[in-house]
Amino acid sequence: MRVLITGSSGFLGHTLTHQAILLNHHTLALSYQNSLNMPKAHHFSVDLSDKAALDKVFKSQNPQAVIHCAALARVDDCERHPELSDKVNVSASEHLAKLCHEMGAKLIFCSTDLVFDGLKPPYRPEDPPSPICRYGADKAKAEAKVLEMCPKATVCRLPLMFGKGPEGRKVFFETMLEKLQLGQEVKLFYDEYRTPLSSLEVANWLLWLLDQEYLPAIIHLAGDERLSRYDFGLKVARHYGLTESLLVATSSKDSPTLAKRPADVSLDSSKAKALGFEPLSLLSQLEKLPYLTHL
Repeated sequence: MRVLITGSSGFLGHTLTHQAILLNHHTLALSYQNSLNMPKAHHFSVDLSDKAALDKVFKSQNPQAVIHCAALARVDDCERHPELSDKVNVSASEHLAKLCHEMGAKLIFCSTDLVFDGLKPPYRPEDPPSPICRYGADKAKAEAKVLEMCPKATVCRLPLMFGKGPEGRKVFFETMLEKLQLGQEVKLFYDEYRTPLSSLEVANWLLWLLDQEYLPAIIHLAGDERLSRYDFGLKVARHYGLTESLLVATSSKDSPTLAKRPADVSLDSSKAKALGFEPLSLLSQLEKLPYLTHL
């Protein structure tokens, strides 16, 4: 399948591109600010807000499917730069959906658990968005625009992800492990709950969705375990034989940020499970991360 992946040099996009290549998809990788070192991918440097450039790629490459995971995803950056957030997270997604509809390409739009306020978990796909931060609000707006422009698209809300970041750009999960190895303390919230899933699992299941004949308009792909960030850290440290006492439980209220943080945005993935989605336990997910087994 000719699969176009946006944000291919980002955290999820990088893993997704790698897995698509392994599955022998004709992989069209779009990124803008960062380079991509994957020779088997067909790489295009495109600013998604440049409609003409995006049109050119679509018309020349004619993708059969698109997985749109590019975003301005740092929640505080969205608060600082609301115009940029709207441009990248909403307008670019709307135009991409329009192109997919016009060219008959299957579209999976990656959204977030942060479209919810954290007051009534676990959240089902049918629950109305109730964002309390700019990133969540723009993602919720983009969801509506995507489904309006491309009625056959699927919005896939994703949870907190962990795993290996792109080359030269470590994500928090890797930084946490390095600090624990060095005997340094790591502060983690005990009052913020998510349903984590590794980026590797997310990537594999997103590609699995492409093979499904029927998909609902909105679907959740998340882990089965509702964990605070602190409890998550304890399980990870225990798995790798690292010192658990270096993890310090702290309240999110003691670490104020520009963006408001929902307390519990656990996702209910029952609808995806009815289609065949089978999330692994956290332990099994950690065991499948070959690039971290040296710890």
